Amino acid sequence: MKRLFFAFTFKNTKNIELVLQQLQIQLELDKIVWTNPQKLHLTIKYLGDTKAENVLQIIKIAESTANKFSGFVLEANGIKIFGSSYNPKIIWGNVLPNKNINKIHENIEDELINLGFLIDRQNFVPHITLGRIKKLTNKTFFEKVIQSFDSPPLLSEQIMGFSLIESIPQKNKPPIYKTIANFNFTK
Repeated sequence: MKRLFFAFTFKNTKNIELVLQQLQIQLELDKIVWTNPQKLHLTIKYLGDTKAENVLQIIKIAESTANKFSGFVLEANGIKIFGSSYNPKIIWGNVLPNKNINKIHENIEDELINLGFLIDRQNFVPHITLGRIKKLTNKTFFEKVIQSFDSPPLLSEQIMGFSLIESIPQKNKPPIYKTIANFNFTK
């Protein structure tokens, strides 16, 4: 079994890296697992543990999807959290609304139903995970820090395709990401 997901990857992460550095300094007393800047991505669809015999069909679905779209600009600004203010779980970069992102997600998800994949129970919220919160020392201070990053520009990038990525778990370390295939938009 391979743990797979589809994602947009980024080349120009300078602004996000600066914000990440500032967050890490201000929240250094908290236990937060920060995303490696070289691994920043927007997950289009998480497939989870996937049988090896399904990978070729998944690649065909992705190729078909890529042929229906052309390049677009993905923009992100501001920092948000998943979870409640009482129990925040994830720090993420806010991706501005873009119909292409949602349509690509819907197209892949609809096609994967035929392979037995389930539709996500939660609404799709395009975002860039910056950190996973393990423990906060001062929630009030944390909230003030997050609010101070309400709208910095994080990313503006031309997206010309997406990737199928394998997440290889590591004991007591972040996972290793291995690109299985890239799919360029052709429309």
